[in-house]
Amino acid sequence: MVAWKKIIVSHERGGLGIDSLFAFNRNLMFKWRWRYLNNLDALWVKVIMVLHGSARREIVHTGQLSPWRNINRSTGNLKSKGVDLEEFCHKIMRNVDTTRFWLDKWLGQYTLKENFPRFYMLDSNKETLINDQNSPDKLLNAFGRQSRSGVTNDQWHELCSTLRLETFSEGNDYFVWELASDGYFLVASTRCVIHQSLLEGSNGSTR
Repeated sequence: MVAWKKIIVSHERGGLGIDSLFAFNRNLMFKWRWRYLNNLDALWVKVIMVLHGSARREIVHTGQLSPWRNINRSTGNLKSKGVDLEEFCHKIMRNVDTTRFWLDKWLGQYTLKENFPRFYMLDSNKETLINDQNSPDKLLNAFGRQSRSGVTNDQWHELCSTLRLETFSEGNDYFVWELASDGYFLVASTRCVIHQSLLEGSNGSTR
């Protein structure tokens, strides 16, 4: 007799590598979330926005049997268990009028909120867009004054330098899947993430 968790653990971790229906189901549900993020101009996405809220706001729950509510609930449940699939969705920013300055990942792997938490706390508008904050002068209007010394002053110059070096192209924003070389979402790669995060590896071989 072998524990089921050991059976669905990957070969590399001492299991049999058999996929679980739990992971497969969550992956297929998240695929809809991925399509939603990359097709904001599609008719079905606009219908969801009307019924449940926009891509930026919390999903509004309008019914106990809503399929979209179940999709987002499954993503949220995984995140509460330490599996945040959306962290592998890297946003390629092209539209300064729709991308949030602090909260979207448009400058590398982390958000500006994570890289510059002190300045994020000073900004009264946490949802501000890039077009509202993409210069030192605009930032000063949000913060009120510039620090003259210390760590805050160093981070201020770093932030300003980053903004001056950044160039913006025209077009719509889109997301790439960081676990795939071509940037497209793969169900198989997501299953691996869920298994590795939620399942315990076996100490001994079950093959």
